[in-house]
Amino acid sequence: MVKCKYCGEQAYVWVSRAGGPLCRKHLIQLVEKGVEKTVRKFRMLEGVKKLGVAVSGGKDSVALLHIIHRLYGDRVRLLGITVDLGIEGLRKQFEIAVDNYRELGVPYRLVDLGVEYGFTMDQVARLSRRLRRPVCSICGVVKRYIINKVAYEEGLDAVATGHNLDDMWEFALRTLSSGRIEEFARLSLVSPRGPRMIPRIKPLGLTEEWLIEEYAKARDLRFFDGSCPYKPRNDLREALRYAASTIDEAAPGYLKICVKGFLEAAERIRPPEVKLRFCERCGMPTTRRICSFCSIREKILSLLAEENSIK
Repeated sequence: MVKCKYCGEQAYVWVSRAGGPLCRKHLIQLVEKGVEKTVRKFRMLEGVKKLGVAVSGGKDSVALLHIIHRLYGDRVRLLGITVDLGIEGLRKQFEIAVDNYRELGVPYRLVDLGVEYGFTMDQVARLSRRLRRPVCSICGVVKRYIINKVAYEEGLDAVATGHNLDDMWEFALRTLSSGRIEEFARLSLVSPRGPRMIPRIKPLGLTEEWLIEEYAKARDLRFFDGSCPYKPRNDLREALRYAASTIDEAAPGYLKICVKGFLEAAERIRPPEVKLRFCERCGMPTTRRICSFCSIREKILSLLAEENSIK
């Protein structure tokens, strides 16, 4: 029997950067101490009294919710935020998110995209060619908008998201390799505050994706293990994430060194914050007369109305 390097109990997983096998207890401690260190180093909760936690029901966001609740639940008021995107194959995912809120006694807001905004991502997928924009791109705009809007309405000081180390790596490589330097410069573990713009923090941003999954399993957390039906095949993002796992396996800890370097580089070249105005439709912050969300929404609703008139 392989034993934990710290206590001699039966090992649960081998963590190379920890120097060997760990039992469940010491794996959980390793992950939570790492998150605590990241939160402290980047002052993520400085001045935060009311914190939102964006939870989709997947492993990263569910693990984040439980870690934040365990480490900081007695210091900050938590509010869960979940967006039901109206994707038939993912209904179970949002139910799991709600189950986790209820288990921990965390209050939450569940936003139903179809009910509150008049369209679903299933409809967007059907209309994607006419919209001339990938489903994933529209989905990102929708989620960012709704999470920020809920955070503003609820008077939150910040919102925690489940982005992990692999996400940070993938974003950095994808933007740099295509020459999108201004976009790369936005890479950060803490986004800036602005008028009606609530900061987003990434407590898992320096924790490996595979380690978060092992943490969730070690704690017997309930999470959705499927994938979005609209996820592109042969996606560059997946190739970069595979490269990340290969690098981490060959040289444990090197991926984190790379991401820390990317974060420092992005901070050095980050341009001054653009002055924001308020959308003429919804009143939320934007750089344009009408924000991206309202612009996309109007196109979607127009196409849906056109379909209905033909029927």
